[in-house]
Amino acid sequence: DISFNFMNGGSFYLYVSRDDSVYKPNNSKLKETLRSENCLHELEYYERFNNRILTHRDELLAMLNILSQTGKKIYGYGASTKGNVILNLCGIDKTLLPLICDANPEKHGLVTPGTKIDIISKDQMRLDRPDYLIVFIWHFRKEILESEVDYIMNGGTMIFVLPRVHIVNKDNYEHYINAGFEELSFSL
Repeated sequence: DISFNFMNGGSFYLYVSRDDSVYKPNNSKLKETLRSENCLHELEYYERFNNRILTHRDELLAMLNILSQTGKKIYGYGASTKGNVILNLCGIDKTLLPLICDANPEKHGLVTPGTKIDIISKDQMRLDRPDYLIVFIWHFRKEILESEVDYIMNGGTMIFVLPRVHIVNKDNYEHYINAGFEELSFSL
C-alpha cells in the first residue's frame, strides 16, 4: 500500500511484500492514489502546471521588484538546490537579492550556482537585520519559524516561495507556525 509524509516537502512510503508473504495485501489507498493521478497522462495537466509556474515566477518577481524599489533590504534564506532552481528560473541575481544566508558553514563565502549570489552565515544575516527574508527552504517552514522567532517578532518579514508565495510576520506568525501546506496547495 502507500502512505504520505511531509519529508522534504512531501514524500511517500510504499509497502510491498512477496507473493508468498504472511502479510495480506491492502492496496486500496494505492489504487485511489493512482486514480487521482490519472490526469498525469493528459497534456492539459502539464499546460496548467506550466502556467502556474510562469504565474508564480511573475508574482514573485513583481513582489521583489516592488520591495527593492522601495528601498527594502532583502536577503535569501537557505542556499539550497531547490532554491537555486527558483533563482535561475526567475533570473534573480545579486542586484535584486544581494545575499543568501545558510546554516552550513561550508557554504559561507561561496556563491550560488548561475546567479552568483554571495552566501553568508545566519549570524551575519541577523547582524545585518534585513527587512525581508525570501525563504528557499520552504519545506522546513515550522523549523525556520521556530529558529527565527526573534527576527520576526522584532519586525522582520519572511516570504516563503512555495507552494504559493506567502508572507509571515509578527501579525500572522501564530497561524503559520503550526499550519500545514494543504491550504496553499494546488489540486491536480
